[in-house]
Amino acid sequence: MNTMSPSLSTTSSPVTIRVADRPVLAVAPGVGGPIQFQFNSRTGVSYVVERATPLTSFSPVVANPRTGGTLQFQETNASAAQRSYRVRLE
Repeated sequence: MNTMSPSLSTTSSPVTIRVADRPVLAVAPGVGGPIQFQFNSRTGVSYVVERATPLTSFSPVVANPRTGGTLQFQETNASAAQRSYRVRLE
């Protein structure tokens, strides 16, 4: 007697997966604020700079227009509380 169940398979809609190198941040003291950083971006990939106070509830501050090149972010609020920043790929 065969007790094995039949094989089931399914097909999903096509999925696009993009692979990009993590951006390397160059961080420096800010000229008009407490911090600035820059990173290289890749054409066709959207990078979103997010900040949080302290490490929870990140929210977007700026996104690039998917055009590649060096992107720069500068915090201009000199009295800003301690914050955390990250760059996320979309």
